Amino acid sequence: MTYSSSALAKLENIRTKISLPISQGTCDTIKQAIAEFTEYFNMDGNNRPDEMVVYIRSISNQLNCAMYSERNNLSSSAIDLITTLSAGLGPSFEPVISLFVPTLFWLCTRSKNASIKENEVKRCLFALVCNTPVKSFLPYIAHLDTSASLRLVAAEAILVCLNCESFEPPNLDTDTRGDLLEDVIKLTTRDGCTNIRRAGKEMFGVYKIVFPERIERFVLNIFTHEAKSYTYRSDSLKDYRLQPGRI
Repeated sequence: MTYSSSALAKLENIRTKISLPISQGTCDTIKQAIAEFTEYFNMDGNNRPDEMVVYIRSISNQLNCAMYSERNNLSSSAIDLITTLSAGLGPSFEPVISLFVPTLFWLCTRSKNASIKENEVKRCLFALVCNTPVKSFLPYIAHLDTSASLRLVAAEAILVCLNCESFEPPNLDTDTRGDLLEDVIKLTTRDGCTNIRRAGKEMFGVYKIVFPERIERFVLNIFTHEAKSYTYRSDSLKDYRLQPGRI
């Protein structure tokens, strides 16, 4: 399926306006273009996922610049657009997720007094987690150690991933995602930040429900020194042999 001539003209007009250098005089025009693209996507764009992904890639630099902007309204509109695109395209959004995740994580490190609203950024990240395959997202959040605030967001994102209805548990014996997940649990439970350790404990709580067959080996091999944190007793593992399910 290809775009009609009128759709191509509209998208090109949107691209032209979004590509304007950000300034006080162009901010409203860029924001309007983002709104127009959002409207177009909601009406027809998600019916052409392959073509839409190509178009998103072509304006990714401009969208990242808009998200970086100190102008709150412009930044918020760009962040909301990414949320909308990931929700509408679902797994089809995967090819471009790497273009936006680093920006979103960087925004999470911003001061609470900055113009970017932390909740908007988290909502966008969590939407990406739920709407795209975990394999495309987990590598980013498994290696974040820049700041405590960023590590906490990463831990929260993994919790969202584990609890998301679309989450498909990896085969931990053959899938590298399993190794990443276990590494993250191990690191978060040893973190110096209380909130991150708490998130790590919650992750482990989900892990033992999703992967009950792995608990004994995982606890014995990895959590020997952290056993007391989880009220683990070396003479009994029966408390961890729960039925598969979700929290």
